[in-house]
Amino acid sequence: MNEILTDNLPHLNGRRRNEHKPFSITDHSGFLELALGGHWEQLHDRFFDFGKESASTGDGLSLQAHLWGFHFPIARHGSPSQKSKFSFREILGAHAVTEPEGGGNLGEIQTRAKANEKGFSLSGEKCFVTNGTHANHALVYALLEEKLTVFIVALDSKGVSRVPLTDGLGMKEADLCDLVFDNVQIPDESVLGSVGSGPLLFQQGIALERAFVASMLSGRISRIRETLSLQLRQKKINGAPALKNGMVQRRYTEVISHEHCSKLLARETARNISASATWYSNAALAKLNASESLVKTAQIALELFGAREYFSKDGIQKELRDAEASLFYSGTSDLLREFVARTNPLANL
Repeated sequence: MNEILTDNLPHLNGRRRNEHKPFSITDHSGFLELALGGHWEQLHDRFFDFGKESASTGDGLSLQAHLWGFHFPIARHGSPSQKSKFSFREILGAHAVTEPEGGGNLGEIQTRAKANEKGFSLSGEKCFVTNGTHANHALVYALLEEKLTVFIVALDSKGVSRVPLTDGLGMKEADLCDLVFDNVQIPDESVLGSVGSGPLLFQQGIALERAFVASMLSGRISRIRETLSLQLRQKKINGAPALKNGMVQRRYTEVISHEHCSKLLARETARNISASATWYSNAALAKLNASESLVKTAQIALELFGAREYFSKDGIQKELRDAEASLFYSGTSDLLREFVARTNPLANL
């Protein structure tokens, strides 16, 4: 793997290698099979449990990118040789869409592929790539003859450089990095689907990711609520369990509301995938609700845990740092609000 001199890329200065070990892909079989079989409610349950039981939401985001960003598109749109080459349990995958200047706006993508006698030459830069530091391959969205096309790129290829992101407040486990492609030579068979199919592949993948990120985050809310319940039963206020205190009860009731509403909306979204013409919009709404509910739940939990928890490195404070990141990945909250306003029939006032 080549390294880069960040002096020539000001927005990359000061970043260090991320030494976090990625989540174990061999421990999470069955997700791809459920997705390909259209068993959406079972998949909701699996992601809910994963969100509740995993070490962090960063591990969950890694799994989402591995599934929806890489393996599911190949399983659905790949050639027979592409499908046989990439195993869900052996090849850690990533997808590279977002760019420094245009964010996740497909219309602003500047990464380009040029045809040559050996296949294609790929040049450009991607940022905030989940699994990017350790992934074997990535689906890279690039313009080919001004048509957005998806390429399967080996990340150990000559000309690929990885710049891990380690200075953020949370989500260390998501293994985020920037990728730089400097005239990377890739073969003809690297094209996934057809030339120009990038927008279709992206819209399918991001809608499914949003639906099951919502499932995962609702599981995380449940984990925090259970942790908070245990803490409040042990903590004393005026000699009685804190959960007997009226003010605490009211705040705890808010957490219960966030837990139940996020789970119900996520499950309803999963149930209606492909059965409703508006499920893309429903997925965006479920993800928006789950992200903001997770942040509010973690904030309430931190306040009820007290000042000592604020000064701890992990625990609820880490949950809040990671929760804040959910307002950005898989579509920012403002972007999702705008999307729902444009696409949901209930918003057509």
